[in-house]
Amino acid sequence: MPVLHQCRLLGISRSSAYYEPAPFSAEQLEIMRRIDQIHLKHPFYGSRKITLELCASGFHVNRKRVQR
Repeated sequence: MPVLHQCRLLGISRSSAYYEPAPFSAEQLEIMRRIDQIHLKHPFYGSRKITLELCASGFHVNRKRVQR
């Protein structure tokens, strides 16, 4: 069955059928892991405080990246 018909049956666009998300880099995965650790230890920290914690740990990221 052609992709067009499959997409119509599923109710999705053809472009989403071909889309493959870009893989995360090792650095991005490490930052996300560190954010998770900080958040689990201090669930009341906001993005500003998490950014400060990351910078103190040697990860120089901005607040926008932490918010994402």
